[in-house]
Amino acid sequence: MIRNLLFDLDGTLSDPALGITRCIRFALGEIGLTPPPAEELTVCIGPPLHVSLAELLGHPPAEQVERALALYRQRFVAEGMFENRVYDGIPELLGKLAAECKRLFVATSKPIDYARPILEHFALDGFFSGIYGAELDGPRSAKGELLAYLVDSEGLAVAECVMIGDRRMDIEGARANRMAVIAVAWGYGTADELRDARPDAICPAPAALPAIIRPLARFAPLSSSVRIGPANPGESMNQTKVVTACVLIIGNEVLSGRTADANLHWLAGRLGKIGVRLAEARIIPDVEETIAAAVNETRAAFDYVITTGGIGPTHDDITTEAVALAFGVEVERNPKAVAILEDAMPKDRLNAARMRMAEMPVGATLVQNPVSRAPGFRMDNVYVLAGVPSIMRAMFDAMRHELIGGAPVLSRTVSCLLPEGDIAAGLGDIQKAHAEVDIGSYPYFRMGKYGVSLVARCTDEEELAGVIEEVREMIRDHGAEPLDEELL
Repeated sequence: MIRNLLFDLDGTLSDPALGITRCIRFALGEIGLTPPPAEELTVCIGPPLHVSLAELLGHPPAEQVERALALYRQRFVAEGMFENRVYDGIPELLGKLAAECKRLFVATSKPIDYARPILEHFALDGFFSGIYGAELDGPRSAKGELLAYLVDSEGLAVAECVMIGDRRMDIEGARANRMAVIAVAWGYGTADELRDARPDAICPAPAALPAIIRPLARFAPLSSSVRIGPANPGESMNQTKVVTACVLIIGNEVLSGRTADANLHWLAGRLGKIGVRLAEARIIPDVEETIAAAVNETRAAFDYVITTGGIGPTHDDITTEAVALAFGVEVERNPKAVAILEDAMPKDRLNAARMRMAEMPVGATLVQNPVSRAPGFRMDNVYVLAGVPSIMRAMFDAMRHELIGGAPVLSRTVSCLLPEGDIAAGLGDIQKAHAEVDIGSYPYFRMGKYGVSLVARCTDEEELAGVIEEVREMIRDHGAEPLDEELL
C-alpha cells in the first residue's frame, strides 16, 4: 500500500519562475554579463542551482560560480523567495490526500532554509509531516541523496513511498532509491524529458493525482522486477504478475440491441496473447457522468482500461469529454491530431464536425489510426479507441507494444460425454484445490448425447498440466473417457 507521498516543491507545488529568473538575471548582471531572457532561464528550475549557474557561465572557475550564487541568494532572500505562486488545485489536492490518511513530505533540492519559509508563507506547511531540502553549502542537493536521507530519517518503507515531481532528476532520484515515481505535466519538465526519463505514470493535472496513485499500490516499486505499464512500453512484466484489463464498451446503440458488439471477443483474445488477462467488461450508455465514473473506478482497479466507441464527429460522441472529466482536465484541440486530419482530408471536407475528432483531453498521447486516420488517445492507463471493429483493431495493433503483459495465460481443454451435473462436485473439489487456476465448464448436447468441455487456464504450465491430469482422472472415475479436444 502507498502510504507516503514525497513532493518536489518548485514546478510541482508552486511556480517559482518569476523569482528564480529575476534572481539569476540579477546575479549575471552584477558580474558583468548580459543575462538571457527570462523565458530561457526556466530550464534552471528544478536542478541544484550551482549546477545551473555553472552551465550558464560556461563552467568557469568555482570562485565565479560561488560569486554568482551569493548574488542570487542576496536578491532571493530580499525579494525573490516570495515571487512565487501555488499552482491551482494544490491546496485542495493536499487536503484530499491527507484525508485519505497519506503522510505527505516535501523533498526539494532547494535549500531547506528557503523551502520552509515558502511553504509557511503559502500556508502549505501544515499538510506535511516533514520538509526536507538541501543544505546551503551543498549536501543533499542531489535528489537521490536527499530521498535516501528522508527515508532513513523518517524510517519509511520504500515500497510504501511515491516520489512526485516535474523534472528528470526527480525520476532518477526515485530510481536510485528503488522508489515508484509519478511525473507531473504542469511543471517545467518537457514532454520529451519526462517520457525519456520513464516514470511510472505522468499526471496531467493536480485533481487527477489521487486516482493515479491508487493503482500504484498494486505494484512493487518500479526498480524491482515489476513496473506499472503505460509509461514504460516495450518491457516485460514480472512473469509471476497477473496483469489485468477492463474493456468499457460505450454506446446506446449497443445497449438498445441495434448494434451487436464485435470487439470484446477479439480484444480478449489479443490481450491474452500478450499476457494481459481481460478481467472485466462493461457496456455503458452515452452519458458523460456515467462514462467518467466508470473510467475512474476501473483505472484504479485494473492495470489497463480500453474504451471502445464515442470518439466520432457527431453530437453523441462524448467519450473524449467524459475521459477529460474523469481526469479533471480540459479538452483541447490537439495540434498533432489536427495535422493528421489535415493531411488525411481535403480542406473542403474538413468541417467543424470532423475537427471534433482532433479534440483530446489535455495531456493525452495519441493512438495512431492507420485505417481512417482520426486518432484515438491514451491518458495514463486508459486507452480510448474507436468503436468500428476494423478501426478499433488497427488502433489496438498500433498501441499494443505499450502494454506490458505478465506471464501468458495458458489454456488446456478436456472434453467428455458426461452430463455436466454428474461431474460438478468433483470439478468443484479440483477448483478449490487449485485457486490459481481458472476452470470453466461448458456443456453441449449433440446427436442425442450430453457432454461437457472443461477448460483450465493459468500462467503456470506445470500446475496447468497437473490440473488437467486430475480432471482426466475424475472423468475416468465416472466411467467415461477424456478427450483432448473441444467439442463445443
